[in-house]
Amino acid sequence: MDQQTIIQRLRACIEAASTQTFLRRDFAHLGSARQLSRCLAMLQDEGIIEHAGYGLYLRPNTMTLENAIRAIRDRLGPRARRLVTISGVTVALGDTRERPNPQTLLDAKKLASAVRVVQCCTVDEIRRKSLENIERWNSKGTWVSAHDEWRALMEHGTDEEIIAVMTGTDEGCNRLRQSPPYVGLVEAVELRTVTRRLMPR
Repeated sequence: MDQQTIIQRLRACIEAASTQTFLRRDFAHLGSARQLSRCLAMLQDEGIIEHAGYGLYLRPNTMTLENAIRAIRDRLGPRARRLVTISGVTVALGDTRERPNPQTLLDAKKLASAVRVVQCCTVDEIRRKSLENIERWNSKGTWVSAHDEWRALMEHGTDEEIIAVMTGTDEGCNRLRQSPPYVGLVEAVELRTVTRRLMPR
């Protein structure tokens, strides 16, 4: 079976599955180990699946961190002890000392929110809304140092730089996401979409 046929069947299996978590062995019947490795890597690049650990994959951005951990435990078994990475957050399953603390969960929520904004909105919309919010907050005396960093990014950064900061998993990106200037943007876009659907034609 050629690689193109394998990746088509692999994509179809993932899209048709009711589960949000996958083990590599779920796809063993589709091709050789080397072929599967190449095809899984291609689907990761396409954003179809997310590599969460050795032989473990998830549908990206479909579950909260807590629900993803629960789903992974269901697949691996309650006694599983291993590291898994979900949307950039690494969790040690089976080690109660390293369960995600409230700040880790908040960080994951803010990352998921930023990813949702990038998926729903254009960079021009993100720039405009962010600068409007920053101006409004500053006029009311609500200021934090991150606002100046966001302003500089929105005014002078490239589209790629803005997306990289919003969806990055390093410490600097995580720090800036604690004070996101694009709040309310997804809700506004979704409301506008619903309004258009309801308007008579």
